[in-house]
Parts: sequence; C-alpha cells; structure tokens
Amino acid sequence: MKYGALSLRSGALACLLPLACAGSSAKPAPAPAPTTPTTPTPAPGGGPVADAATPPPAAPAGGPDAGGIAPDLLVVPTSPTAGGGPKVDRTTPKAHYLVFKANVADPATTRLLGDQQAFLDTRVPSIGVLVVHLHGSGEKTLCGYTEHGKLLASWGFHVFTPCYDASVSWKDPSCGAAIGDCRLEMLDGSDHSPHLTIARPESIEGRVVKALAYLAKMNPEGDWGYFLDGDQPRWSSIIISGQSFGATTAPLIAKYRPVVRSVSLSGPLDNGAAWQKASSMTPIDRFYFFSHVNDGQHPSHLRSWDALGVSGMPVNVEMSSAPYGNSHRLVGSMTTFNGAKVDGHNATEARMQSPQDATGHYIYEPVWRYMYGVP
Repeated sequence: MKYGALSLRSGALACLLPLACAGSSAKPAPAPAPTTPTTPTPAPGGGPVADAATPPPAAPAGGPDAGGIAPDLLVVPTSPTAGGGPKVDRTTPKAHYLVFKANVADPATTRLLGDQQAFLDTRVPSIGVLVVHLHGSGEKTLCGYTEHGKLLASWGFHVFTPCYDASVSWKDPSCGAAIGDCRLEMLDGSDHSPHLTIARPESIEGRVVKALAYLAKMNPEGDWGYFLDGDQPRWSSIIISGQSFGATTAPLIAKYRPVVRSVSLSGPLDNGAAWQKASSMTPIDRFYFFSHVNDGQHPSHLRSWDALGVSGMPVNVEMSSAPYGNSHRLVGSMTTFNGAKVDGHNATEARMQSPQDATGHYIYEPVWRYMYGVP
C-alpha cells in the first residue's frame, strides 16, 4: 500500500481499519495480577488512582492463527491478503535472535549503522503481529533493549528494533513548533521539513522494509515477508512502540499509519505540538501510555495524554491490577525498590533499571502485557 505525503496540517483522515472503528461490546481479556514487589515505596499520596469512566470499545473476537492474543487485538490485521497470518515454522522450537547492521540489509544505507535486532520465539504460538520498537534519543551502537525484545517474542510477537535518526526534539530551534513534520521525515524519508534531511534508507519505514526482506531470507522460519505490503510495511499487522524518544515518535506514526496499537513507555514529550491534536488513522482507543512519577518528564507526559485525548484517567499500577479500569493512561509510583531509588524514566521498559521480583520476573510485566494486548 502506498501512503501519500501526509501533512500535519491536513484535515480529517479516513479510518483504514473498518472493523477496529466499528467496535463491539467485547471486553479485553484481563492480564495476570502484578507481582507484589518486596520493598516498594509509593509516591506521596499514592499517586493518581482512577478508573476510566467509560471503557474503550473493543473489536469483536476472531481471526485466524491468533495464538494467545487478547480479543480486542485479534481482528485488527484486516488486509485482504492476510490469510492465516505469517506461516511460522515451529518444527524445531527455539528462540531466534538476529543482529545485523542496516547496510547489510540495504547497501544504500550510509549512516546510523548500529546493531539492529530481530526476535522470534517459535516455542510459543505466533500471534501474527510484528512489534516495531523504537529506541530513545541519539545514535546507538545497539538499537533497542535486548531484554524487552526477548520478552515480547516470548509472548508470540515478531519483534524488530531498528536504528533510526532519533535526534530532534521539541526544544530544537530548527524544528520548533514543526516538530511533527521532522518526525514524519524520520518516518518515511520524504521531504516534510526544510530543517533536516533524512533519506529513505535512513528512515524508519525504509529500515523496516529492508530489514523484513533481509529477515525473510536469513530467518525463513519466521515468514517475515508477511509483514511487507509491496515497498511498504504492512502497518495493519504492526504494533508501533517505543521508549523515551521512541515513545513520542510511536504515537505520531500511529496517527499517520493504520497500526494495530501504539505503545509508549516514558512518553510522549512533545507537549503542545500540533501533531498531538491532528486527526488519526489509528483509533485513539488503541494508544497506550506508561509513565513513572520518578521521571522528570512525567508532568509533560500527563499533559500530552490530555492533548491526545487518551482513553481513561491516570491509573496507579502499584495500587491496581490489569485491566486497570480499561484506562490507557498508566502510572508507576514505586519510588524505591530494595533500598535504591527507581530510575523512573527507564523502569518502564524491560531492562536492568526495571524492578524485578525475587524470581527474576519484571514487576511491570502485567502492565506491558495489558498494553500490548496479551493476557
């Protein structure tokens, strides 16, 4: 599917997910209750605790080869050629982990040559959905956090973490109020902004397309080519997610591409930017956000959620359990863990800064399962 050069200043956009837009009375499947941490200290007053006044609508259950995914996610891949989803070969079950530089998949690539990562676990049934997870700001030597990718793959997702140009910000005077146009250029490599130049091979879409073609050859067990739609990603079968800078870019992409879900961990930060109030190709009830009170950016995240019109009220995940009142505004309030201050900005992603229980399981795993739609 071809996508035109969409402007952040354009009018309303047609919904490209007819089943998702229709909705139904089905309720999302609950995730397991969170593990009780050994030494949590909630924020003063317990942080914001509220339930959504009206739960977001869920799509009807169904869909082939769904694996273990929650009902509201089953129906989302709507391409006529979707068939039964990717034909994953599980005859030799194992965890697949591939690391490669972008210029290996695409010789036209000349910059941002850190290690990209791909994950697939054929020990579990395939969900038939690809998670494209975006890293934080700056140029990385390893793009994306390995533990987060492995965790997502263990639930049945295909996962890819591209290296991309994560360098502009709301405070950058070159982009300024047109930060959305700069982020769009990061997405597709088209000339959306006069303030920067990102070629197609260095764009997120360019990287995803070339990586999927490469993975289709290098890891045929995963049928990665299923997630291609010609020279574009098959966005209708993709969850876009990210942490920090990526948590700001992910919802923007969801506004201009019809994705399964948008998942933001510690974001977004572009409070006041025009793109946050732009029309959306992805229904807003498929956007999910998780921020932490120990994050200095937390107040801006809350304001951005308001600007985006996110479903529900802020819910303290330490004082609630999945499905968190069906809210899409989730807040961590654990200020210390095992005697150390929680790094709120990085605790929202599966990595060393995120608290784990005595058995090595992440405290916030139930939160992530809910956000990605996995029971």
